[in-house]
Amino acid sequence: MPGTKGRNHPVVSTLLPFDFFRPMNSCHPLPAGPAFRRLFLTILCAWGLPALLATPIPDALPELTASPTTTLVYPGQAATFAVAAKGTPAPAYQWQFSGTNLPSATAPSLVLPNVTTNNAGLYQVIVSNRVGSVTSAPVSLVVLALPTGSLAVGHYIPTGNPQVPVFYEARGNETEVDFSIAFNVLTLKNPRFVSSLPPGGAIVIPDRKARLLEVAGPGARVTENTSRTADGLFGVSMAFDPTFRLDPGNTQVGTVVFDLVDGAKPMAAGLSLTNTPVAPVGPLIDGTHAIVTLQPVGALVVPGPLPTLDFQSGLFVQRISVGNPSVSTQALVQISVAGLGLDSLGLATTLWNAHATSSVTTLPAFVISKLAPGETRDLLAEFYVPDLVTVPTPSYGVDTVGTAVVPTLSTGLLAVDRALYFANPSYPDGAFLIEFPTEVGRKYYVQYAPTVKDLNSAAATMKTALPSIQGTGSRVQWIDAGPPKTDSLPANGTRFYRVITSL
Repeated sequence: MPGTKGRNHPVVSTLLPFDFFRPMNSCHPLPAGPAFRRLFLTILCAWGLPALLATPIPDALPELTASPTTTLVYPGQAATFAVAAKGTPAPAYQWQFSGTNLPSATAPSLVLPNVTTNNAGLYQVIVSNRVGSVTSAPVSLVVLALPTGSLAVGHYIPTGNPQVPVFYEARGNETEVDFSIAFNVLTLKNPRFVSSLPPGGAIVIPDRKARLLEVAGPGARVTENTSRTADGLFGVSMAFDPTFRLDPGNTQVGTVVFDLVDGAKPMAAGLSLTNTPVAPVGPLIDGTHAIVTLQPVGALVVPGPLPTLDFQSGLFVQRISVGNPSVSTQALVQISVAGLGLDSLGLATTLWNAHATSSVTTLPAFVISKLAPGETRDLLAEFYVPDLVTVPTPSYGVDTVGTAVVPTLSTGLLAVDRALYFANPSYPDGAFLIEFPTEVGRKYYVQYAPTVKDLNSAAATMKTALPSIQGTGSRVQWIDAGPPKTDSLPANGTRFYRVITSL
C-alpha cells in the first residue's frame, strides 16, 4: 500500500541509512545508538554485509617512494639499506645481492650486521604484488679499509680560553688512546683536557638505603700528565673499559683548553703533537700498541664581521685573519670560500678577488705562501653581489696542499690614468685606487714596488698583485687595500704601480 510505504520509510532511514554502510569496513567497534539498532547491526555484521557494501579499492602496481642508497661502512660495523613503496594490495619485498635472492630478506629494510669485505657489492630490492613488480636500481655497499691510526689537532680556537680539539682516526679495536701536545709557554698556560668520550671506570653513587654502589662506565678513563707543563709539554691517556670501543673512522676524543698568558698573542701558540711526556698510542695489534701518525697542525682562518657594501667599488668586503699557530712554517695555504649562494634576483654571488680554484675543494680560494709560526695575515675578501643588497654569508676552509699561483705575463705596458690614496670606513687603514682602460679579451696585472726605480728595473722588490683583471672594454677602478691582492697594506706615497697586459 502506498500509505504504508510512506509511513515506514522514515523509520528505516533512521535505523539503517544507506550511507552508513559505505565506510563500514569493520564491525568493531559498533557505532553508538539505541540497543535495538546495535542488535540489528550485529546481525548484519555476522552476515558480512559491510564487506559487501564497502567501496572496493582498485589494484595498483607497486611504486617506489624512497629508494636504497649507497652505503659506506668499516669492517665489523652494521650496514642498512631501506626502501619505501606503495601499491594495492600491499607489496612484498625481496632483497638481492649481486642479483641473487637473500634468504629471509623480505622486509622493507635490510640490515647486515658485522660486515666483512665479503659483503661488498651491489644490492637491490624487488617490490611486488599480484599486479606486477618493480626493482630498485642497484646500489653499492662499500667496505672501507680500516684506518692505520692517526692523531690530529682540529681548528684551533684562539679567543677566550684558547682551545685545541684533538681527533683520532680509529680502527675500532683500540683499548686506549694516548697523546702529547707541545705549546709555547710564553703564550699559553694551565693546560687541561676535556674529554668528548663517555666517562669510564667505576662511578660511585648512593642508593635509596644510603649505601654506596659502584656502576661501571663504560667509557674512557682519562689521566692527565702535567709533569712537564713548565717545558710546554702536556700528556693525556685515555684507557677504555672492556665493553667500550671507538667506532672506526675519525672521532673527536676531546679538547685541550689553555689559559692565555697576559699580554700574549694567541696565534703564537707554538702547537704541535709530540711523543713527550706521553707516547701517542693507538690500535692494539697482536698484543702490542702501535705508534700512530702525528698530523701537523695547520693554519686557520678567523673571519671578521659580516661583509659590508663599499660604495667606492660596489663590492661587499670582509676582513679575515689567517694565522699559523704551529711551530712550522706553512709553505702554502689555500683559503677556500663556500656558502656564497644567490642574491634576491636569483643570481650568483662571486668571490671577486679569488686567486684560484682550490685544488682540494674546487671552490674559489685565496693562496698565500710562507706563513711563519705565530704569524697572522689580514686579508680583505671582496664579493660581487648583482643586486647590491643581499649580504653574503661566506664560510672559510683551510688546506695546506696545492700549488702557488704564477701569473703568465707579457711586456705590454699600459698607462695608469689615475692613482689616488684614500681612507674610508670600508678601508680604515688606507688604500690606493688605480684607474686604467681595458679591452675585451685581455687580462691585466697590476705590479707594485716601493720605488719608481724598483718598478722600472723589475727589481726583486717589485711584485705582481693577484688576481688578474679581466678586460671588459671599459675603464676599471682597482683598489689596493693590502692582502690578499698585495702582500701588505699600502702607505701614502710609498708604493708605485704599473699595469701590464696579457692575452
